[in-house]
Amino acid sequence: CLLLEPNGLTVIDFKTDSVSPGREAERAARYTGQLKAYSMALERIYRQPVCHRLLYFLSTGCAVEIP
Repeated sequence: CLLLEPNGLTVIDFKTDSVSPGREAERAARYTGQLKAYSMALERIYRQPVCHRLLYFLSTGCAVEIP
């Protein structure tokens, strides 16, 4: 998911992993490279900075921001 916002882009990747509540940040670390690759591509396409990268875990309803 991509949100075009006044200050830049927000990338949200929805994950269907089965993860225990409270372990989302640990699991999110596995996807850091993937989200950074998406961000680089989107910055080139839209010529805007990616300000936020979020992973949303459907199993727990929790979002984790990736720096």
